[in-house]
Amino acid sequence: MPTCKWCGKEYTKKYNAQQYCSEHCKNEGYLDKTRIRVRKYRRTHKEVLGEKQKYGLGSWGARLGPHPCNDFEEERLMVDSALKTLKLR
Repeated sequence: MPTCKWCGKEYTKKYNAQQYCSEHCKNEGYLDKTRIRVRKYRRTHKEVLGEKQKYGLGSWGARLGPHPCNDFEEERLMVDSALKTLKLR
């Protein structure tokens, strides 16, 4: 039985090249690979990006825009997501 590359659960393949057990795991795996690729790019191109470039809760790097969302629950989820992305939670 193959195991999912993201969560490690065993699953039945629907097609030969399948690496993840569900669409959710596939999306999370893609996001993780993207984060790794962006970190590597920023490390190797510091002179282009500027060494003092920092990402915080109010920046676009944290996926939060400068304008608050009208729906409180959606805003809370966005802030929680940004905190996890910045590894503050």
